[in-house]
Amino acid sequence: MLIFSDSQAALKALESNKISSKLVWDCHINLQRLATNNHVKLRWIPGHNGFEGNERSDFLARLGSELGPVGPELLVLISKATYAQSISKWVIQQHVEYWEKHELRQSRTFMTEPTDQLTNSLLSLNRKQTRTIIGALTGHCPLQRHLHKMGLANDPICRRCGEDKEPALHVLC
Repeated sequence: MLIFSDSQAALKALESNKISSKLVWDCHINLQRLATNNHVKLRWIPGHNGFEGNERSDFLARLGSELGPVGPELLVLISKATYAQSISKWVIQQHVEYWEKHELRQSRTFMTEPTDQLTNSLLSLNRKQTRTIIGALTGHCPLQRHLHKMGLANDPICRRCGEDKEPALHVLC
């Protein structure tokens, strides 16, 4: 069974090892089903060159495109990049609102506001480094003050100087 198409993009999408479109996936599955009892070959032909079947399929495709969307799937008329950018802006806005609304005393000591530069720096670290830095910034690290708050140390006094509580700011500065 030979199936001709004038769409090189469609044929390449079906040949690809990675399928990122539901439509291509559905087509791939249906072609596999068809191939269980048939020998199926896909071939490219140049479009608009008078091949009768191709001209007929183009005509039917034009008719179908004039009908508008059909089916239960949600129609989204914005690009993936547009909604990804919208979600990113929303996340940043939520982060800033959280920063402004909550006390975050320890974190504010080290930084005045969340920044892209700091975020990118933290994201470039490995997991252990990130945990250490975040612990120091937030005060949630194995220092006496935090351990005392959690009931894991007898007192919050600094182990080095013995004079003051031991939050991250005291140890680092």
